Amino acid sequence: TGELGRLQQKVREVSQERMLREIVDAFEVFTKDYPLVLILEDLHWSDASTLEFLAALARGREALRLLVLVSYRPEDAPESVLYSVQQELYKERRCVALPLLGLSVPAIAEYLTSRFSLTEEPAQFAQLLHHQTAGNPLFFTNVVNDLVAQQLITSQAGHWRLPQDLGPVEALLPESIRQLIQRRAA
Repeated sequence: TGELGRLQQKVREVSQERMLREIVDAFEVFTKDYPLVLILEDLHWSDASTLEFLAALARGREALRLLVLVSYRPEDAPESVLYSVQQELYKERRCVALPLLGLSVPAIAEYLTSRFSLTEEPAQFAQLLHHQTAGNPLFFTNVVNDLVAQQLITSQAGHWRLPQDLGPVEALLPESIRQLIQRRAA
């Protein structure tokens, strides 16, 4: 049975290699006349097969007219297959990382002004939100939504009002997106 198991594993590996080669061939045909953009989000949640597929595409022939854009959170993918594939592609100059920076205090103030149709820029409130969320757009917008749900940001007669006393707001702000999600789930 040991020999049979080794043979089955070898057949699986060969068929996986063949499948990847055939997928790359198919993409070469797809991109012969028109370039293709493939966009994948949250790659940090991908399985090993998906990452091997992307690595095979990246190692593909020059005839591939393909741009692959992926998003992932590096902090959620340390020491993973994704990290290994990325390092390999860096060495071969087939990959460029474009880190997304957090929103600045002025950008947060602009968002608040626009979303809530404010006439004055909420500089101190924006500073507090930036400090708490590091400008992370997902965290920041969810904190704002949470403040609306808790009626700390209110609407009266169609006019939005931000809290003037930031002490109670600061005490209620979650420390992380994880804490915010746990609070909502409870």
